[in-house]
Amino acid sequence: MTAKASSLDKLLARINARRLLDDDKQQFINAGKLAYDYLIEKIDSPQLTDYQVINALQIIVPLRYIGEPSHVIAKILNLTQDQRIRVRSAASKIAIALLLQAEHCGTPAYQLNRKELVNLLERSLMLGLDISSTSYISEFINGQN
Repeated sequence: MTAKASSLDKLLARINARRLLDDDKQQFINAGKLAYDYLIEKIDSPQLTDYQVINALQIIVPLRYIGEPSHVIAKILNLTQDQRIRVRSAASKIAIALLLQAEHCGTPAYQLNRKELVNLLERSLMLGLDISSTSYISEFINGQN
């Protein structure tokens, strides 16, 4: 294992927290492509906690253009159907944010489109979301966002 990979393992352990610290996020971002590849691989690991997955998503989103943005979007969309309610809720909110950014700011949407996202979010709601996400996602589905 390289020293850089070892330091990323240590950082991954540190992001097992309810709130992602700016310094931890910046350390991943500073690692660039290495951090992107590392997190893309790790995010599917069943050994990660809910908070590690959620925080990894918050890091991967700004790094998405280092790799293949559509791959990141696919991961997020997949996680909207995750068995863990916190992960499902966070991924659903991130997916909405990325779609709204694409619609309002002209950023590339890749495979994101409103109709398909609404279908995924309806399934997410049926699976159950945390309280803070339920109303936000319901409003989005009903066209209020």
